Amino acid sequence: MAKIAIIDDIINHSYLKYPERVKNSMVIDWRGARQADAEARPQRFTHASACALILEKMTDDYELFSIAVSKEMEETDCLQKALGLCGELGADIVEVSFGTSLFTEPALLGEIVRELGESGCVVTAAMPGTYDFTGCKNMIGVCCDRYGVMKPGEYVFERMGPSAAKVTVNCNFRIRETECGQSDSFSTAAITARINRYINEGIKAMGDILYCLEKDESPKYKAVLNLIK
Repeated sequence: MAKIAIIDDIINHSYLKYPERVKNSMVIDWRGARQADAEARPQRFTHASACALILEKMTDDYELFSIAVSKEMEETDCLQKALGLCGELGADIVEVSFGTSLFTEPALLGEIVRELGESGCVVTAAMPGTYDFTGCKNMIGVCCDRYGVMKPGEYVFERMGPSAAKVTVNCNFRIRETECGQSDSFSTAAITARINRYINEGIKAMGDILYCLEKDESPKYKAVLNLIK
């Protein structure tokens, strides 16, 4: 059973079909890493809740860690602490679904991502297609199919080196009777779900996961997506 950490805001358990899968809810703020107390737990439907629902829709057999990052802090510092916590918790997949371009600058987060990769953890991150992905090492950058070329769940794969890739995904699923639409974050959840299935099949090495993602892509859309970039 894979352990999936979602770095975003806090998951509201009440919206999940399987709330028992959320094994830990943490907050990263100026006080450091702490358990989400009653004050930190949201009463509303959150962005992370939608990501968790996509996981429920697309895969099973996993545990969830909900890691909330504070808006009070510098994004780089907060993400470093959150990624470090994911390593301490033994996450197999870290999904950064709130959207950031910091991963394109290796000097900012490259070291902690490298350490996670060496421990066998796969990092997926929402990264708009307009960003330069050359800084992505030991991770998978994900953007959405903004033009609706593909069907929900379909994706195309672009290898960015031996330990990194860019994936473009159509994530327009129906969640709570509403279509997700164009979202890099929800696309990241869709790829995280697929990687979870690979891990549960015993495919855990980054190179093997990238091979499977490439093998299972929908290549017929590549030419169209390249033309309309």
